[in-house]
Amino acid sequence: MTTSLSVNQTRGQLVHCPYYKPFSSLDSGAPAPPFLATTDHYFEWRSVYTNQPLTVITFIVHPAYSQDKPLVHIHQHPLFLCESCVISWWDFPTGLPGEVIAWLQTQADLYPQEESFWLFSHALADFVDKFWKPVFPYDHKSPNLRPD
Repeated sequence: MTTSLSVNQTRGQLVHCPYYKPFSSLDSGAPAPPFLATTDHYFEWRSVYTNQPLTVITFIVHPAYSQDKPLVHIHQHPLFLCESCVISWWDFPTGLPGEVIAWLQTQADLYPQEESFWLFSHALADFVDKFWKPVFPYDHKSPNLRPD
């Protein structure tokens, strides 16, 4: 949770909104351990020309998504009408799923070089990698905190 909310990656064309959801689910009218507190991460890559989103990716972390691998849903965003991807899992992924990487490459091929779409892919991969690094006051030279 600390890692999720400690850094906001917004800069330039990238918009990042971490969103904390305490007690996001009730079971029989009372929260069940571990209180189902979750954090979502919303990313946009905006056009240098119009400042409108070219693509949107949302990471949804919730204990209810208990499948073996992250669930990826690619669709048209209802508000911005751009391509959108939702990645749902019970924990934050240790890497971008392969189908998301392929989708990002397809998206990059659609836009002119000036949009620097490859920077979006790099920022997402960097965020996922940094997510599993220790946070202050822990030793930053220690290995990743990845569960694998």
